[in-house]
Amino acid sequence: MEILILIFIATIVTIGTVLYSSLAWGLVGLKFYNWFLLPIFIDLPIINYWQAVGLMFFISLFRNHTNSSIKEEYKDKKLVWIQISLGPWITLFIGYLMYIIFII
Repeated sequence: MEILILIFIATIVTIGTVLYSSLAWGLVGLKFYNWFLLPIFIDLPIINYWQAVGLMFFISLFRNHTNSSIKEEYKDKKLVWIQISLGPWITLFIGYLMYIIFII
């Protein structure tokens, strides 16, 4: 019974992490699209939030998600969780700074 509870909790955490990551990166993709692509390519269509989430899913299909150059004993598990949770917001902040400096 305890194993089933652990499997259930692990499944919920995995689903929550995937949802959080995809929705957060979707927001970053939407902001970057509006800030950097639309001013340059005027004929591009305006996309909404859910289209940006789908676009980020599509882009992630072509990314290499493995980092095989680092041995397993040297990988820091805490750093992976920090990257998952703070990565989109740090990227959005840096993009916003670039938007303020170079676009506005």
